[in-house]
Amino acid sequence: MYLGLLVVGGAAPQTFAHSATTRNFELVDEIEVKDDLDNQPDGCDATRGAISEIQTTFLWFNHRSVQDYSSLVESLLETYPEDRFSTVDLSWKSADGERPFRKVDFLGQVPLDSKVTKDLNSEITLVANGLPGKGFLVAVSRNNGETSFRFESKGFRYDTPLVRWLYSKALDYYRCSGSLETAELIYKNTQVVVENNNLIISTRLARGSLDPLLSNNAK
Repeated sequence: MYLGLLVVGGAAPQTFAHSATTRNFELVDEIEVKDDLDNQPDGCDATRGAISEIQTTFLWFNHRSVQDYSSLVESLLETYPEDRFSTVDLSWKSADGERPFRKVDFLGQVPLDSKVTKDLNSEITLVANGLPGKGFLVAVSRNNGETSFRFESKGFRYDTPLVRWLYSKALDYYRCSGSLETAELIYKNTQVVVENNNLIISTRLARGSLDPLLSNNAK
């Protein structure tokens, strides 16, 4: 099933600000900025300050995509609750089309009604459009009591260590943000890795780990 979707995009040295939108950074420039921020004290206050500086240095970077990813995980858990779906095997991938237009290929074990399908795919493309890759792949699986989520932003054009560092900082920021309990547990069980110019955000949740929180949110 193919769905056409409309997607909208999502105090550092000024010498970097313009180039952030027009070219890849030279690695030496990236290391200088990264080292400067890494030398700040550890802790949540420092992380919040670092995110503010990062945003103005790397204009293509959208830290809110990590928050959007957490919201997507919550939506998927609500759509495929454990008491109704003991096993899950789902995937979404970008097909033809690039920003701001995308076509999405969905492979699922059961058909969803049109509103749920539209809402989920809108959330997925919102996350994808905030991440640096040209394409994306989303996979959700549930086996042996564990639910796994994987969002892969494929083929970004920036330096690999920089992308890993930026999105790891973003994850740290939201872990410090005083989120609601459900989001807090999702961030705690989420990691960021980079493989071959693909940014991967993944989450693994044990059976029933979020059930009480999801039930409270639904009331």
